[in-house]
Order: sequence, then C-alpha cells, then structure tokens
Amino acid sequence: MKLIHPGIREEDENVLISCISRLSNFSLAASEDHHGVKVFCPPISRYVTCNAVLVPHNRPVKVDFFGIRGPSEGIKVSLKCNHCGFFYGYSKYGNPQAGWSLYETPRVAIEASDVCFVELSLLRWQISLSCHCWVSFSGFSVTFNEVHDIVGGLSEKSVANAFWNGELEAELRLREES
Repeated sequence: MKLIHPGIREEDENVLISCISRLSNFSLAASEDHHGVKVFCPPISRYVTCNAVLVPHNRPVKVDFFGIRGPSEGIKVSLKCNHCGFFYGYSKYGNPQAGWSLYETPRVAIEASDVCFVELSLLRWQISLSCHCWVSFSGFSVTFNEVHDIVGGLSEKSVANAFWNGELEAELRLREES
C-alpha cells in the first residue's frame, strides 16, 4: 500500500491488506482508458488450521500485469503465519519443509515471474493459438505488444513462463479431481 499511499501507517496498511485478501480480482482506480492497479494477494487473511491472523511477509512490490485489454500496473502482497511458518503467496501457500499447495479456487492470473502476472483468459488465447496456429512464444509477445502499442512490454520469456506455470497448475488441478 505504501506504493500507492507512501504516508500510510503500518497498522492501517495491515488492515487494508487483510481486507483486500478477502476480495477476488480487486482493482484500484480502474477507468475505461486506464485498467487500474491490480492487487495480487492471497485469498485468505487467516491460516486455516490454527486460525492465526496472517501478517505481511515482505513489503508489497510493483508488478506488471498483462491482460486481454492490455498491460497495467499491479501490486503483489505476500503474507505469512508467524505461528506455523507457512507463507501465502498469490497462487500457492506452504513452506519448503511441508511443501506447497494451490488454493481451492483457481486465481484470475498466472504468476509468470516474481514481478509479472498474465491474465488467465490471455493465457488461454495464447495456448489456443499455439495449438491451432503454431504461434510461438516470441510471436505471441510481439503481436501482443504491437496490438497494444507498447515497446518492450510482454516478453517472450514471460509468455513462456506463464504457459508452463499455467499448464502445471492445470495438470495439478486435474490430478486433484481424480
């Protein structure tokens, strides 16, 4: 939150992070010509097992978000449980000793890297184009940047990472269902 409001008090910041974590697909200041600031945070504010209140793990960081309508800014928030040592990121939770788990509900974006998120619907476009038109990661990134008139926006590496991370998550969810 300090990225948006540098003068915010720490306790107010913690309350806001707790409230935002309960919302899905939250966006600040969205308008027709500006897609707003997307907030990527865990979908929970309390640890399920011990019911401890989660606290910020790191300071929120600025991230890039690429969606169907084009690029926008984002903020990534990560939380932790001081009681049991679990970390809560946007797409998964756990720790190195216990392992990592996906949240029950799929998220609206795929984490392509620590500072890059790709909207799930944009990823579906990319996957479909790859399957039916043989569009490469490079071709998709160049096309996306041309359509949205941006220089250096969505990189080939981010497209590839979103593809592999998205496919891995889809495969893990299929395995959980069976």
